[in-house]
Amino acid sequence: RGRREAARLREERRVAGIIKKLQARIRVMMACHRFVILRQIADAYHKELVYRATKMQAFYRGKRARMMTRIKMHNLRQKKLRLINNHKQCQRLCRGFSARRYTKKLRIETRKRRVKQAKSWRQVAEDPANPGMPIDPDTTLLTQDQQRIVWTSLETGETVEEEPVEGYTDVKRCLHLEKVYGVSEFVMNPLLTMDAVDMVAFQEAKRCSECEERDASRLCDYCGDKFCAQCWPVVHDAGRQHHTYITVNKPECSHCMSQFAVRYCKQCDEEFCEECYVSLHVGKVMSQHIWTITEDGAIDYGIKQALTPIKSLPYFRKDGVFYDSDDGALAENSKSYSIPQS
Repeated sequence: RGRREAARLREERRVAGIIKKLQARIRVMMACHRFVILRQIADAYHKELVYRATKMQAFYRGKRARMMTRIKMHNLRQKKLRLINNHKQCQRLCRGFSARRYTKKLRIETRKRRVKQAKSWRQVAEDPANPGMPIDPDTTLLTQDQQRIVWTSLETGETVEEEPVEGYTDVKRCLHLEKVYGVSEFVMNPLLTMDAVDMVAFQEAKRCSECEERDASRLCDYCGDKFCAQCWPVVHDAGRQHHTYITVNKPECSHCMSQFAVRYCKQCDEEFCEECYVSLHVGKVMSQHIWTITEDGAIDYGIKQALTPIKSLPYFRKDGVFYDSDDGALAENSKSYSIPQS
């Protein structure tokens, strides 16, 4: 009986141990299964968080990219607008400068044309008893009403009794320019207002600094003095052959280099005195060359016109103003127009 009780207790202990082991294994299996489930839930939650974070980041990045693109496009538009405004400003300045320069050029050309036209017609006072014979209004005994006033063209030799529309030069060598908008401009002869001291100073300023007798025609760039054609080779003989000069007062003849030039040949592109021009331009071809008087804005006399009406060349400048050297008539300037210094 005691043995059977002991065997029963041992069997119960053995069964209890087996049950405990089974329970432990079941708990482990249930714990593993629960852990797997929880891990799957955690992974799903993490994936959901990652997905939502990715969506939020994509939305933010897209919005930020669009905002940055708008900002960059706005900056580019502003930069392009500034460039366009700068280009317009530069173009406006360039057009304004070109327009002012072109207007100034036209004004100068128009002024030269009006002066040339006015110098092409000469007012002449004649004695009605002797038509065709000019008289001096300052020395004649005839009154102004008794004088016959005509206008002679120096280009064609035509004589008219009506005032030319192109303008003219009166008996006192004052210019009456062509009318603009019905208004004629009067240019006073500056020599009429000069006193004796200024006339003497003007005559001395034209003389050669070496001989002090002849009019100077060359201004030395190195010496700074004026010389005539005869004194230039004497002064610039030894050690001064490299000196250069510019033409002043009157141009020299390109052939003889000793006389003042009075004719400019358009085909030869050279200036000659009257003797050299006549001696060189002989023959069938050379005799047909067209020449003008050697002064900017002077009158084109043509091929067959003689130079007898011209006493001397209108070529001297005082204070930036060109005057005629024989009588002081204004050549290229007036109070409203100024030729730039060369």
